[in-house]
Amino acid sequence: MARCGYENADPSVTVTWRPPAPNPALSFRRTGVDTYNAEKLAKARSCAAMPLATLVEKGPGFERYTLACNSGQTLAVRCDFGNCRAS
Repeated sequence: MARCGYENADPSVTVTWRPPAPNPALSFRRTGVDTYNAEKLAKARSCAAMPLATLVEKGPGFERYTLACNSGQTLAVRCDFGNCRAS
């Protein structure tokens, strides 16, 4: 009940629940409509075994992604209406 904001009025009952501490290090990567296509392109180019595309920019009809390769380099991908190419 303490989780929902209720105050304990009974002095014989001890509240043991504490709210969880916020985790500021937790961040989510931005994705878009063509994230799957960008990751598929990176995998086809042998960039990484499990590439993770991060959305950098989105506009009318296009999306730009960056992917980290196993070699330490970064692959830039631009997708226009679902057609992705390395740039």
